[in-house]
Amino acid sequence: MRLALEKQQDSGFTVGLSKRVKTKKISDAEFADDIFLLANTVSEIEELMQEVETMSMSVALKMNEIKAKNLVENIKKPEKIMNVDRKPLELVEDFLYLGAKTGNTEGDIVEKKSKAWVACHSFRSVWKSDLCKDLKICVFVAAVEPALLCGTWTLTKKLTQMVDGCYTRMLRMVLIINQ
Repeated sequence: MRLALEKQQDSGFTVGLSKRVKTKKISDAEFADDIFLLANTVSEIEELMQEVETMSMSVALKMNEIKAKNLVENIKKPEKIMNVDRKPLELVEDFLYLGAKTGNTEGDIVEKKSKAWVACHSFRSVWKSDLCKDLKICVFVAAVEPALLCGTWTLTKKLTQMVDGCYTRMLRMVLIINQ
């Protein structure tokens, strides 16, 4: 992977465009066998992807064409991106990467709220027990809160209220406060 990306040092998504912060190109995010390639242009992303595919094939690895997706931001009519075999990648508005919805903050928050409620309901017997309030809150913070709040988002006022409201309703359930 490193060899493929080192050949494409000028490719990637440009960050840090200010007088105080030096610009930097980020071309990928990797975890185990998952990779997330980033670029500013279609030609850059095709070059990156083809280099990664070529290097992968040299060690008997192949990209999973079903899992490979094309996510485009801020372009009304995106061009198709082709893989090494000149097959177009599926164009999507969001997808799951390492358990988080990429490209759709609201969708990711809805997903996390759902998972947090499942976690919260699984402790219903704890919430209804005679345990002290502080211990119940410790269980909530350790076992439920991460399901809701784990991740990084850019939040609008509406999304902040959505997360805050969910958190408050869960705490009311934990503390058995009538809603």
